Amino acid sequence: EHYVGGGEDMDLSWRARLSHHRLGYAPDARMHYRLRGELSSLARQKWNYGRSGARLYDAYRHAGFRRRDGATVLMNWSWLLLHSPDLARSPALRRRWVRYGARLAGFLAGSVEQGVAYL
Repeated sequence: EHYVGGGEDMDLSWRARLSHHRLGYAPDARMHYRLRGELSSLARQKWNYGRSGARLYDAYRHAGFRRRDGATVLMNWSWLLLHSPDLARSPALRRRWVRYGARLAGFLAGSVEQGVAYL
């Protein structure tokens, strides 16, 4: 399977685990992470991460992949609503809100696409 915009690493980890391979911690490992410059690019990235989360949940819930509990979901969506004024306050706060909101919206879209509740 192909995960558009994120999720490949988690998919690989779950497949390795289910194939009885051992995963280990590498304290000197480095990860390259590219920050998105444009707000629309950041939103698209986080949207895809959210959609991938729902897809991973659908694929691996039988093996123990867990979704967030109801209290966390409520807290996350409440945060988004309460921080809506940040959209007008400053570019940094707007960026934070868009990053967070796009991921939550991706969870919702992925839930619909996969037919699961991964909010």
